[in-house]
Amino acid sequence: MTECTRWTGYFLSNGYGQIKKAGVKWLAHRLVYTENFGPIPDGLVVRHKCDNRWCVNPEHLELGTQRDNINDCVTRGRHNNAKLSDQQVREIRKDKRSSRAVAADYGIDHKGVLAVRNRKSYQHVED
Repeated sequence: MTECTRWTGYFLSNGYGQIKKAGVKWLAHRLVYTENFGPIPDGLVVRHKCDNRWCVNPEHLELGTQRDNINDCVTRGRHNNAKLSDQQVREIRKDKRSSRAVAADYGIDHKGVLAVRNRKSYQHVED
């Protein structure tokens, strides 16, 4: 793989580059993808093959689903702040007790249980 091309402009707090072009704010990697390969179809995201959010090398960018992006995060070891194992996530989704009761058992906040159940977190885990 070729070397990363580092974005040298403005960065958001999440580590992604941002630029304003023709009055529209773009994430830098999305603009570079669009300029090199065409529009990004609805439902797809631009992923970094290199795992560097600041990279804008077109050779390092590819389309995929958000699930693909999450799977990249998991398989490449970028989700080390996870408090639950995949098995625990499955158990929480099946547990019919209140979110507060489940949260107490797993040592997490009840809002975390709701996020797991509503698939707002741990989306990569299939039942």
